[in-house]
Amino acid sequence: MNISEDVFEKLRSCQQESLKTISTYLSSRSEKSCLISLPTGAGKSGVICVASHNAKSKRILVLTHRRPVCDQLVRQLKGAFHKKILGDEVDIPTLKSVFKNIDNFQKEGIYCTTVQKITTLSESELDSIKDKIDLVIFDEGHAEPASKWSKAVRKFECKKIIITATPYRNDLFSFDIDVKHHYIYTFKSAVKNHDIVEPNFEIINKDVLIQRIREIKISQPKSICIVKCKEFSDVQQYFEWLKTEFNTVAIHDSYAKSDDENTLQSVPANIHEKDYEVIIHQRKLDEGVDLPQAKILILTYSVGSGREFELC
Repeated sequence: MNISEDVFEKLRSCQQESLKTISTYLSSRSEKSCLISLPTGAGKSGVICVASHNAKSKRILVLTHRRPVCDQLVRQLKGAFHKKILGDEVDIPTLKSVFKNIDNFQKEGIYCTTVQKITTLSESELDSIKDKIDLVIFDEGHAEPASKWSKAVRKFECKKIIITATPYRNDLFSFDIDVKHHYIYTFKSAVKNHDIVEPNFEIINKDVLIQRIREIKISQPKSICIVKCKEFSDVQQYFEWLKTEFNTVAIHDSYAKSDDENTLQSVPANIHEKDYEVIIHQRKLDEGVDLPQAKILILTYSVGSGREFELC
């Protein structure tokens, strides 16, 4: 890869090391996969964007395991990431074309879709496109529990890069990782290097919740508070309660016919540009939403699994 200095120097050290590992892997003769493990918040999307646009591969397939993640990644790939790190002072380098439609791979560029979409293709359809792809980048490889998924990914005989936010479990076995080409950045290292902040957990009574949010926002005025609910009735209750104190929005499918601009059916694409102080939802902000200002999370119920807690 040939990454411009303007871009490379703006990246975090863990992103730089990830890209060095990927570059070495791409120039090697390895027939196995490359594993990059970065904790959530350390900059996986940036690594995917820079690697995709700077790899010499003509046709790159980027796979995610959820549609919201795919949509968010497409926006980042189309220039949002480069604009974010470079700002208005530096010209954005020429980027490859980005496609969400994978009906054909005639044009050179980056094709972004979900693993579910790939698994719907027949054997003959997979065979017809596998030779057209030069590189596969799989975002969140750890979320691939089904043998059908890994079989579909392994169908491509090109170079493969697995990007995961979860500490190594079965990734090496599922994707045949080359042990010579991997980079693992631990949560502990990320906290130590101030790439992410270790969360503080508190258990408080509901009657002091508003007061506690106010206290935190005094020290972090621009912080956004996310309230995660289990049922729609909870979303309604917390919305009615918190909207009197903060600029609050509630997001749920049941608000499809709502005329209230602060009750929405889906997450706005530009939610990071809104001036919301509190965002209430049920399974709407778990994945695929880039909201760096969200520094307060309120769980209104006991999370049922490690996977769900990880998504928080």
